[in-house]
Amino acid sequence: MNHTSFTDSFRLKQYTFDRSHFYDIRTSGTEWHCLSYLVSGYGKLVGMDPAVTVDLAPGDVFYIPKGMRYHSSWYADDKIIFNAYAFSYLPQPDHQNYDMQKVEADPQTVALVRDIPLTRPINSRTIGALYTAIAAVLPLLRVSSLSTEKALCEEAIRHMTRNPNLSIPEIAQLCHVSPSTVYVAFRHILGIPPNTQRQILLCDRAVELLTTTDRPIEEISASLGFSSSSYFRKILFAHTGQTPREIRKNAHMS
Repeated sequence: MNHTSFTDSFRLKQYTFDRSHFYDIRTSGTEWHCLSYLVSGYGKLVGMDPAVTVDLAPGDVFYIPKGMRYHSSWYADDKIIFNAYAFSYLPQPDHQNYDMQKVEADPQTVALVRDIPLTRPINSRTIGALYTAIAAVLPLLRVSSLSTEKALCEEAIRHMTRNPNLSIPEIAQLCHVSPSTVYVAFRHILGIPPNTQRQILLCDRAVELLTTTDRPIEEISASLGFSSSSYFRKILFAHTGQTPREIRKNAHMS
């Protein structure tokens, strides 16, 4: 990566507005992660993904995640001034995201953010100061509730895969949450209830058994925990659009 393409991964700038300003990025979402310091004035950030409101005052540090759709209102008796440090890469753990938020930072961390150089062109000193500040802020950030729900869904699916006959309360117990929490997480992240996800996994396994063995359909149905072969056929058709006979026939033709 050459110097130009590297420095294009950052946008460091001080913004100044007179008395009031409205900014709307509800349609496309932000292209960058952004760590900011409010020098003067007051602001309100209102997010959509997820819904969150952040009130800001002079001296506050705040973070806006990449892809966030939001709008902001700014006002002051004189000038609205804030430093915005936008960057494309956040060294976050896998599958962990953060809400848009005001950072509850100690004075030393606030100073690290406030003192990130805004001089141009961007150089190694600038980037070093930026990521030193990010390293200090990262442990203070509140993890997104959607990120937590995604991790819960992944854990629940792992339990379902190992034992598709587990009930939702049993899966919830293994995940150390309530059954209602499991249902809410699946609705928010996958848009389907956990029982539907279980059916998808069972149908995947059924297709595998139908295409790799000559076991009778009734035997496969019983082994997967279906109450009857007719119910098995109904669920399989609902998720694959094919009957067991058609799945076997198509597999032999391919």
